[in-house]
Amino acid sequence: MHVGINGTGVFNQSGGTHTITGDLYLAENPGSEGTYNLSSGQLTANNIFLNPDGTFTRTGGSLNYTAFYQQGGDWNGTLLNQAAYIYSGGSFTGRLVNYGTGTVAFSYIGLGTLSSW
Repeated sequence: MHVGINGTGVFNQSGGTHTITGDLYLAENPGSEGTYNLSSGQLTANNIFLNPDGTFTRTGGSLNYTAFYQQGGDWNGTLLNQAAYIYSGGSFTGRLVNYGTGTVAFSYIGLGTLSSW
C-alpha cells in the first residue's frame, strides 16, 4: 500500500482491522507527502517504510509488522517493537518500547523515552 506516492496522501484509521498483505510505504517518491494516523483498531503490514516527508502518528490501536524502516520522516506516539525497528533518519517523538531488534544508523534524534526489556 502506498500513501503519498505522487503527491499528498493521508490515511486515517480509527477502528477495525487493516491488513496489508505486502508493504506499507509513506511518502515513497521525492516531493510526495504520506501520512498514516492510527488512533484505534489494528494495522498489520509486512514491512513499513517511513520515508522523508512521511509521517506516522499512533495515538492508539495496535501495530504489527515484520520490519519498520524509518528512513526519514516523523514518528509520533508509542512504538511497541516486537519485530525489527531500523532507524536511519528522521525524527522520533514519543516512546520506543523494544521487545525485538532495534538498529540505529547515523545520528538518532529522539524526543521521548527509549525502553528495552
